[in-house]
Amino acid sequence: MPISHQSSTGGSRGCGSRVKGGIYLCTGLSEYGSPLEAFLIDPVVPFDSAPGESFRTPILRENPYMQDVVDAYVWVGESFYPSLVDFVEETRRKGASRRVSPLLDLSKLTPGKSRMIFIHPKAYTESLMVPTQGCPKNLEKHGTEIPCIGAHWHYAAALGSITDPLGMGVIGDLSYALPEQIEAPADCRPGLFLALPITHIEFENDGNPLPKSVAKASEVGFDVVVLDQEKNHEM
Repeated sequence: MPISHQSSTGGSRGCGSRVKGGIYLCTGLSEYGSPLEAFLIDPVVPFDSAPGESFRTPILRENPYMQDVVDAYVWVGESFYPSLVDFVEETRRKGASRRVSPLLDLSKLTPGKSRMIFIHPKAYTESLMVPTQGCPKNLEKHGTEIPCIGAHWHYAAALGSITDPLGMGVIGDLSYALPEQIEAPADCRPGLFLALPITHIEFENDGNPLPKSVAKASEVGFDVVVLDQEKNHEM
């Protein structure tokens, strides 16, 4: 695939600023794309890990349903996104990007098939609650017999999400609507809550040659975008 040079849209995100030389797996926005709800994992799937375990760069795992396809598992830091709701609403407006190590073998990913699977440390709960706006995926028995991801919008503030005087959720430079807030379930623990396609890979130009991992990603068919703007923001 060709390597293009562009400028980033910038803007403020919950997790801070990008760095020169950084490599980012991205999911872009499109007027022709599916609603974000189509990519929610509902019910949330528990992520088996040691207490307090997290990882700063994505890890690659085989897709259990597609032979010879691996996905990138991404840990969403609680200090940046207290609730999964913050991350979902930011992604809805800005798309997703995640910095990866230059040592990560991006050629193991498959264009059009590999995904980013997002994990939040407080995503999974066995508590039942019917969201006031219903299940975001319109699935039967969700909230009554099966835990529904939509309930998280009711206790985002209780998990530490920032709200403004009007009760709107705030993340970075954007705000989003929240229903009436309640206490969060006591059993919240790590879980898989979002699965997004990897639409392209971005590299923050630092004046050095393109990293080998990025060049290999282009060779296997990924669209690679080199960004030449000095200040951008990541998630």
